[in-house]
Amino acid sequence: MATNNWTYDPNSNYGSPTGSQYDMPIVSGPNGFIANNEDAAYYRHIAPFAAGNDPYSNFVRSKMGEVIRNFRAAQATNTNLQLPDFLRDNAGEGAFRNMYQRMTAPWARGETNASQMGAGRMKWYAGNR
Repeated sequence: MATNNWTYDPNSNYGSPTGSQYDMPIVSGPNGFIANNEDAAYYRHIAPFAAGNDPYSNFVRSKMGEVIRNFRAAQATNTNLQLPDFLRDNAGEGAFRNMYQRMTAPWARGETNASQMGAGRMKWYAGNR
């Protein structure tokens, strides 16, 4: 079990004596836990490549609503489409990385350089105008 860390760890069995229950129909079946809890499916999917607190991971987590809306639109075309399949085929690390890299402004990616954080030189003005 992950200690001192509240983020999902894909390598932990979280105390389950039989390991992961993910492959059971009650969890990942068409009307299972994952199908009814899209946020859990999303976080399980992105955990291996975006579990940190860096700008890229924050960016990927911020895209959950957009990805879910696109999944629902795709599901209107194929009502048998399941979210894990959609995520695997359309929302892999490469897709997120490309989208992140296409944002040209560092501030748009959640990045800031030292001068934007006030770490640059500062001149005090101690006079009157």
